[in-house]
Amino acid sequence: MFVGFCGQAGLSRDGRVWCLVVTVGLLVACGGVPATPGSLLESSFAQEINGIAGVEQFERVASELTFTHPNTDGELVQWRVVIDSATVHPSGPDAEPERGDVVSSWYADGVLVEPVGSMSRLPDVFLETGVAQQCYALWDSEAGAWGW
Repeated sequence: MFVGFCGQAGLSRDGRVWCLVVTVGLLVACGGVPATPGSLLESSFAQEINGIAGVEQFERVASELTFTHPNTDGELVQWRVVIDSATVHPSGPDAEPERGDVVSSWYADGVLVEPVGSMSRLPDVFLETGVAQQCYALWDSEAGAWGW
């Protein structure tokens, strides 16, 4: 959108500089930096967790998520999830992403929940939704969203 607008130089000799200032101003006004495929994947991961039944007091600050949810014994636990990496794998040059991988560290009441082999040790409700310490999502181009 901005490229087309910026390409219409001719208003002045400083058209490009003016366009850059407007673009930067709009980015700052709209919350800073433009979304990257990795940040969109992180946001989808966070939304997926927030949408799970029983998740309450959800808060996201950068790559850290906090919320309450019962553990496997039914006791209410304060969860903290740190997104360690979000990698998007494009299906080809100039193509939409095909797969996104998220690696995260999960803490239950401050204690790191470490997977044992291929078992994540998280409550089933998270696993059934498709989120865990290491998980992936596939891009649905028709819906324009990540599917977990």
